[in-house]
Amino acid sequence: MKKRKASKTKTGSFYQPLGLTAVKGKIVLFFKSTDMGKVGLYLTRGQTGVRFSSSKIKVKILSPLGKEESIDNRTNLSVSPCDKGYFMTFVEKGPEKDQLVGAITKDLKSFKVTGNISKAENQGVLVPNYKSNGRYAIYLGKGNIYTASSRDLKKWKVSDVSCLTPRSNFFDFAQLTVLSVSLTPHGILVVYDASYKKNNRQIIQVGGALFSLKDPNDLIWRSQAPLWETSLEPGESDIASIGAAFYKEKIYLYFATIAKKLMMASIAKPFPSVQEKAIIKLNRFHKNPIIVPSSINEWATEGTFNPAALYDDGKVHLIYRAIGRGGISCFGYASSKDGSHIDESLPEPAYIPREEFEGVRTRVSQRTDLYKSGGGWGGCEDPKLTAIDNKIYLTYVAFAGYSEPRVALSSIKREDFLNKKWNWEKPILISRPGEVNKSGCILPEKIKGKYVIFHRIFPHILIDYRDDLKFEDGKWLEAKAMIKARPNMWDSRKISVGATPIKTNEGWLVIYHAVDDRDDMKYKIGAMILDLEDPSKVLFRTSQPMLEPDEHYENDWKPGIVYPCGAVVLGKQLIVYYGGGDKFVCCATAELGKFMEDIKKDRQVTYSLKEVSYS
Repeated sequence: MKKRKASKTKTGSFYQPLGLTAVKGKIVLFFKSTDMGKVGLYLTRGQTGVRFSSSKIKVKILSPLGKEESIDNRTNLSVSPCDKGYFMTFVEKGPEKDQLVGAITKDLKSFKVTGNISKAENQGVLVPNYKSNGRYAIYLGKGNIYTASSRDLKKWKVSDVSCLTPRSNFFDFAQLTVLSVSLTPHGILVVYDASYKKNNRQIIQVGGALFSLKDPNDLIWRSQAPLWETSLEPGESDIASIGAAFYKEKIYLYFATIAKKLMMASIAKPFPSVQEKAIIKLNRFHKNPIIVPSSINEWATEGTFNPAALYDDGKVHLIYRAIGRGGISCFGYASSKDGSHIDESLPEPAYIPREEFEGVRTRVSQRTDLYKSGGGWGGCEDPKLTAIDNKIYLTYVAFAGYSEPRVALSSIKREDFLNKKWNWEKPILISRPGEVNKSGCILPEKIKGKYVIFHRIFPHILIDYRDDLKFEDGKWLEAKAMIKARPNMWDSRKISVGATPIKTNEGWLVIYHAVDDRDDMKYKIGAMILDLEDPSKVLFRTSQPMLEPDEHYENDWKPGIVYPCGAVVLGKQLIVYYGGGDKFVCCATAELGKFMEDIKKDRQVTYSLKEVSYS
């Protein structure tokens, strides 16, 4: 977190930021301060979003009868321009209950209380310079967000139904608080706080929602990702949002520390000049699933899923995981000329377990649920295919049924593979014993004379570089480089390479799967672009998942699973093959050129907090 050096205050002086607004091209900050030993309300105008004038102007709050009231028990100020001047809302602390109160002024120096808006502690913001059917509107709330309306700014009616609520499985699952409201040609833009605390770590998140100009309760857009986020490590002072201001096509977010310091971050305004983000989506094939469990083949009666893919000799070859009634996984084969309709599906497995580490001699009494995956008791799981020269390399997860799953490697001559003569080389384990290692995958080209192997030890993607693929030196896969899961994002819990990387002009395209700490029962799919010469360097990465388990066939056997293991480029189309619900083979597509451009545009917002000088 970036900080500017705090400006020193005079001995005994006291400053506490309370709220802000934007007036005539400048941000106005309201704060408590002392003058001649008395605490009062003051304002100062911003020269920039970070630096305010050192001079302060006294602000009075008057009762309906004109008597000046104390600022002591008033917090969470917000001021909006309207046809009668400027309208202030603030929370008034009471002995039993807090309440939201309104006040009006012509000059920002003397606000006269108009009455109570809400009896509960509901921070609120008036929609600036706006009426709907002759009524002013306020967005208010702490938890859920509601609207309140009034014809005269004195008597308010709060809506019975909330217009914005926390969303489970999204970034804004915690309580919501209104920060600021702005009019745009597209609608009423509400910026809200959705921060929360986890493991003594404060996660600061700001979201946005757009409501209809005709009906302030009609939600027409809501950010799928935070407009801005950051986190404070344990031990850092917590901060609290005090409001936001729209200024020169930016949103200035302000936070106060326990020590009364003022912090600011600025972000681009989503409407009208800046779209939130490029929406990157894969389009599901309308006839999904494309491979289903067999009622005839005993080895594939329970599940056919997690397909590896390879385009060669005018067709897409699929090697998929299959489970029969015995619970042992093997690999089946199918092919497609157009990439989506299956033209051939073999009645016998293309690859079967042959070694002890694949569970061929495991007794029922040895089996454990500890490492069980996809409903099986062992065997060969989650294949990846890589073609190099005249060989097809197969990497997969080998599971004996009781010990830690490990990465295994086999290979076959290209000619045998295309002719479906399954003369696979003897498989070998290439990851270390005693640790769970999955998602092994070989890059299709050497980099600086070395093979590149991706693998996953929870929670990150690891990368190894090797002179050959024989593994005769007694060394296991290592972590010579790493691509990390990202805290507070959709891929925060764990990530793995899904499909074998595809070489493009922009870099290596990697389709990957990930799990979110905030939604840890679902696998989702994203993409990243790696540097062509250094695949440990991530050039671009999707800030949101591009496919989530929403369809029935992605929740049939095991809910919440979209698990990619293969991808090909067919003409101008990217086709991603994935397992749905640990039961079906499915596919989804995107136009490759646009897909790559959208990923390149989808940059994570990394604005920093800065300390603000206002005293």
